[in-house]
Amino acid sequence: THGGALSSERREPDLDVREAANAAAKRAIGERAAQLVPDGASLILDSGSTTHAVARALTARHRLSVYTNDWRIALVLGRRNENRVTLLGGELSDIEDAAFGLDTIHQLAQYHVDFAIVGAGGITPDAHLSDYSRMAAEVRAKMIEAGNIVVVVADTSKFGRVTPVRINGLERARYIV
Repeated sequence: THGGALSSERREPDLDVREAANAAAKRAIGERAAQLVPDGASLILDSGSTTHAVARALTARHRLSVYTNDWRIALVLGRRNENRVTLLGGELSDIEDAAFGLDTIHQLAQYHVDFAIVGAGGITPDAHLSDYSRMAAEVRAKMIEAGNIVVVVADTSKFGRVTPVRINGLERARYIV
């Protein structure tokens, strides 16, 4: 690109690779983001390695109403502390333990929550969230629309990274952790 360069990597790394990368930072991000969420809150929790760290940090909270497209997150927070967990449907991703697609988007349109906690494939130099696929970007944009307070969680590897599809709604983020 003019004045810079872009990675030739245009496909999202597999979940196990992302889980291992910056693991300590993701735990710290998860703990900090979880501090924002009080007992009894409703939240949409996006899929991904960093949001999974948020879910693990939320295990001490009680009476949460959680909506997620990530079945691992549903298992971490469900059946404990009087939490209510709704697993959003859709097509199972090839590289992530989560559902995406039109069914997921239609379900998300039914909800309004206290917090939307979302990740992204990248945060571009011109301050946009981006992702690797159009469907993932649309799901995340719908999550952002549904949240009263939007929290973006991303480790340092995401800053300056440009992935192919823009996610609308970063201007609604109250926090970037």
